[in-house]
Amino acid sequence: MDKTIYFPVYVVILFLIVFIYHKKRNWLRARHFLRTERAAIYPETSSTKIPTLIHQTWKTSELPDNFKKWSDSIKKFHPDWDYILWTDEDNWNFINDHYSWFLPIYESYNQNIKRVDAVRYFYLYHYGGLYADLDFECLRPIDQLVQGISIAFGKMGDGMCSNCIPNAIMMSVPKHKFWLFVIEKMIARVNTSRPEYETGPILLKECIDSYTDKKNITLFDCEYFYPIDWTTKKGQWYRSNIPANPREEFQNSYFVTYWTHTW
Repeated sequence: MDKTIYFPVYVVILFLIVFIYHKKRNWLRARHFLRTERAAIYPETSSTKIPTLIHQTWKTSELPDNFKKWSDSIKKFHPDWDYILWTDEDNWNFINDHYSWFLPIYESYNQNIKRVDAVRYFYLYHYGGLYADLDFECLRPIDQLVQGISIAFGKMGDGMCSNCIPNAIMMSVPKHKFWLFVIEKMIARVNTSRPEYETGPILLKECIDSYTDKKNITLFDCEYFYPIDWTTKKGQWYRSNIPANPREEFQNSYFVTYWTHTW
């Protein structure tokens, strides 16, 4: 029989061998990182302050007008905080420089929003600080709010639905081991489903719900960061009818997000 008939079969087999090898190698490198970091001795999270550092990310350094306005509101209320706007290029360089084992996974994501989701967990593990999506407007400073807090999130609505602890605003001390738990769960879901499950709010809520050491995790009620709940009819109305004076509209809130869902 003509040997050329078998050539495509050989190619497929070779491709599968290479694919499995690289996938296993990435997983082994990830497991080594997680094991090493879990064993590392860092300052007790209860005695470490959340750094006065704000993280936001966009495709480039040029923000759309509405995002710039809302981003400036965060700087206005936090003049003593450092601010970083991470571009897509910055994100790639950050992962390459500090977490090169994750780079093949990062590059393999089939939607860019998954990369944007994933990298924010690494920011907070590496540097700590506050991460906020660009569609958040700041209404009041959080300096006093974060005192004595190790890691914090906000509920949307009653916090019970699968999307109701969003990864849209988060704050943390550096090297908090909760992020290792998130990263481990995240790398087990690569390109298996939609972004919310793999890297977004469903992943985050499941991790919070199943994390065994919850004593240092703070969950703020919805009025603090999410007075607009996009899952409700009223929340959908707010998305297209942004209040002229949100500080008056949301008097008990520190932030409000308008849920632009740009991804």
